[in-house]
Amino acid sequence: MKKVVVLSAAALVSLGLVGCGKQSNATKTGSATSSAVVDQYTKGEWALMAYMKTGDISAHDLKKNVDQLTLKHKGNRYTLKNDVQSFVCEIKGSQVKVTLQDADGQDLSDVSYTKKELAKQYRGGFGHD
Repeated sequence: MKKVVVLSAAALVSLGLVGCGKQSNATKTGSATSSAVVDQYTKGEWALMAYMKTGDISAHDLKKNVDQLTLKHKGNRYTLKNDVQSFVCEIKGSQVKVTLQDADGQDLSDVSYTKKELAKQYRGGFGHD
């Protein structure tokens, strides 16, 4: 239950912060530096953005299905798990790597995103409702 509460809180806080236009002054002026993008979000928010992008999950779908997810966190590694698969998100520098695993924990595929790419996609709010 605690994991679901943590995930729900992270998702809702992330949605609220990004949806309200949480941006640095550099981003607002269009002259954002790499460090401004990197510092713009928490590691948990980067993991959530990568999870949503990898799974093609909208904010509406995330909110609707958040009770079916569990979250584990250790250091720079976040694992979002449902009944079918797990998304292991690892944040390193300006990269977010996502490894998709089946229900038995076997790696199926992996993909990496830059933080700049994720920030660009989600800066106006999470999802594509």
